[in-house]
Amino acid sequence: MDDADYMRIAIEQSTKGDWPYGAVIVKEGAILVKGFNTSTRDRDPTAHAEVNVIRAAFRTIPGLSLTGCTLYTSSESCPMCTGAFLWAGVSRVVFGASIQQLTDVGQPQIDTSSQSIIRTAFGEVELTGGVLAEEALEVVRGWRKQVIDVAQIGKVYAQLDPPIWLVTAADGGRRGGFIATTVAQASIVDLMPRQLITVNKRHHTHELIEASGAFAMHLIDETQLELIWRFGLQSGRDVDKLAGLTFHAGATGSPLLADAVA
Repeated sequence: MDDADYMRIAIEQSTKGDWPYGAVIVKEGAILVKGFNTSTRDRDPTAHAEVNVIRAAFRTIPGLSLTGCTLYTSSESCPMCTGAFLWAGVSRVVFGASIQQLTDVGQPQIDTSSQSIIRTAFGEVELTGGVLAEEALEVVRGWRKQVIDVAQIGKVYAQLDPPIWLVTAADGGRRGGFIATTVAQASIVDLMPRQLITVNKRHHTHELIEASGAFAMHLIDETQLELIWRFGLQSGRDVDKLAGLTFHAGATGSPLLADAVA
């Protein structure tokens, strides 16, 4: 494997992060650890991808030095992470998108390059930049679009009176869902609750409902706006919209998320 191969792994990790950054540490051709930014889920602003993998690496090796290791990071390290890999003794660092490129696409950065910090430090670190930079930037752009879309969705959601529902269905290995705003109560009998929804016949999920004869309904609240973006703004015919979500199959086989009304 070469630099591009390891960078692709770092970029793949960046798609999992709370912020769009991933990292991999390699020694003698073997991957020691890989990880991504977890600042939000850990409530820790220092939980950047590089810091996470450095911490993880020291849990797997003796001593307090990563001499002989290469750190691959999807984007150029911030000053904090640059300091971290310097103190950790990393011998070589390879990054994808530069701080300047991140700034150019609107991503907030501390405008200090890794190289400028390395020049002032003890020891030597080999630094290589620009490896698969455009692929790394595509992840950043996609992440920014989702964050901006969810923020806009939140503003619209606050103005809506009708509840918003997520409808999911599955047929064999196929699964999908859509956002429904046209949902009406069709029964006043508590023991036999019925809901009437409107589905476009050309919608992928309609095909799944027709094939399986079942679906599940989830009432969305203001803490679940990402679901609106995921199921409402993207086409699901060729994309598994439930990928990465925690769910189980209900009695009818339809995917059930938390707080589902089936």
